[in-house]
Amino acid sequence: MLAGLRSFLGSLWAHSGLTDRERELVVLAVTSEIGNRYEWHQHVNIARDAGVGDDEIAALGTGNLAPLDDAETTLVEYALAVVRGEVDAVAHDETAALYDDATIVGVAAIARGYDALGGLIDAFDLELESGAEFHGWDPR
Repeated sequence: MLAGLRSFLGSLWAHSGLTDRERELVVLAVTSEIGNRYEWHQHVNIARDAGVGDDEIAALGTGNLAPLDDAETTLVEYALAVVRGEVDAVAHDETAALYDDATIVGVAAIARGYDALGGLIDAFDLELESGAEFHGWDPR
């Protein structure tokens, strides 16, 4: 099962329709929303490598979308609405104005995929790797 989940999440990286930066904004927003320290910690450095700045990362860690531009805010709000089960016609239409249908499916799949992964990590009480210190929700 874990191999299948990893394969699924790996395919989202390559085929979601999002840029690396956009993908990491979604992942960080979702992992912050669900409070999953493990995935947040893993993705802070990945996000940095994808061009997400520490001020943006810190803001996402507190649910603050102010540092993001309008398109990124729409993207992250849509991903969070997916996780919360609150997607409505307005959220969908705003997102559809920016992305094609295939990418919207990719956004929803990344959001729910990392929500599911976070749930599994919590269920197994997975700890950070030996010697690793949690970056914190504000890694600056």
